[in-house]
Amino acid sequence: MLRPPSKVRPPVPSCHDAVGGAAVTVWDLCTAAGRYWVLTLVGLTLTLGAGLWVRALPSVYWAQLDVLVLAPEADEFQNTLRLQPMSAIMLAGVVQRDVAGPPGGGMVVSDDVTIVGQGVEHGSWVRLANSGGQWANNFDRPVLDVQAVASTPQEVRRLVDDMVGTIDEALRARQAQAGVAPALRFTTLTSPSGLVVRHGTGQRGLAVATTSFLGLGFTVSVVAYLGARDRRRHLGSTRSASQPGRHGTV
Repeated sequence: MLRPPSKVRPPVPSCHDAVGGAAVTVWDLCTAAGRYWVLTLVGLTLTLGAGLWVRALPSVYWAQLDVLVLAPEADEFQNTLRLQPMSAIMLAGVVQRDVAGPPGGGMVVSDDVTIVGQGVEHGSWVRLANSGGQWANNFDRPVLDVQAVASTPQEVRRLVDDMVGTIDEALRARQAQAGVAPALRFTTLTSPSGLVVRHGTGQRGLAVATTSFLGLGFTVSVVAYLGARDRRRHLGSTRSASQPGRHGTV
């Protein structure tokens, strides 16, 4: 009984064949790392130093406070700024503009973005509460969002107190300019009543891991490139030496 001929599997091309014999194996990489040990040592040292530097970066403290603009309690509407919720929102917006100035080109829309998330390391800001999204603003509350960040909790408290004082002064000046009687003026209320200072450390572990990955990856890539270059040179010289002379004898 005749057996069917066995199927001959085609040879699987190796990494060396795919790149013309210049692929770098793990052994080649270790050999290249040993040959260029100075470069390897410098790369590992710089990677370790960068990781330690990222880990030792000073953390920051930050706090957030809401300043509510409240309409006065009065039986008669003698306030030139109408005692309506929309008037309170508009007045809060005017005060925010007086304190913070005109908005810049990179204005943040979402209230979820904090001053720390913006990369600020020292300073404060005030913005009108915005419940809108990416495509439209929605100022539906007479609330000013005050945030501050600094290297110490004491400095954060000072920045917040200064910002709240500036807001109160701007609100008083606007109403005095409009001729509003002191008893009929809008006032402010801070929430929460006690300022909570948070410690912002960020994702320190992720930053160290990313720095280490980039440093090791760059070092390995350079060593692998040098090892592949040496192999190409070695294979080229070997092939040249093994080829017979082109000029034969007569």
